[in-house]
Amino acid sequence: MSLTIGTNTYATTTEALDYLYESFRASEWNAFADVPQPPPDPSVLSTQEIALVTAARLIDRQAFRGCKRDPNQMLMFPRDYTPDGVPIEVKQAAIEAAYALLDYLKRRAASAPALDLSNFMTEGFAGPQGTSGIKLAVSGVTLEESGESPTKKITLAPAQPVTIPQLPTELPPAALVLLANHLSVGIALER
Repeated sequence: MSLTIGTNTYATTTEALDYLYESFRASEWNAFADVPQPPPDPSVLSTQEIALVTAARLIDRQAFRGCKRDPNQMLMFPRDYTPDGVPIEVKQAAIEAAYALLDYLKRRAASAPALDLSNFMTEGFAGPQGTSGIKLAVSGVTLEESGESPTKKITLAPAQPVTIPQLPTELPPAALVLLANHLSVGIALER
């Protein structure tokens, strides 16, 4: 899969960088990149590209006025009332949504507890029916490997339940404001 304007995204990573540069967020956008540009394998998207594709999908879930210009086009824009193609507000909304998604993931990663391997112990044990394995305990996390070759069972048991964060499924307010003129319904933003 590659990032393709009009097929799976409204903006490129370069357009995002240019837009975010104007609001002093370009260095943060660059910090989100985890794959060199362009990726060594063209089928692998960078984190930024995945965020832009996700943003296009979030935008396309909205109810817009008018119809797609071409019923066979992949994305919701351009519309029948946008003679110049995809409006700049839609590109900017996609960038705002992509940035907000990456910022959310960065904040979630920063708040996740780190796994401290400085204080761990291992011990061998004999299991049922002559099986053996290794038990590793790390700061309240237990990893057990057991079973006979070639099958092994690995169990990770944290001291506290682990919750997997739900990704945002709504557009951020900045993106909604940019799209306001194109939506078929009005929006009300709460303070």
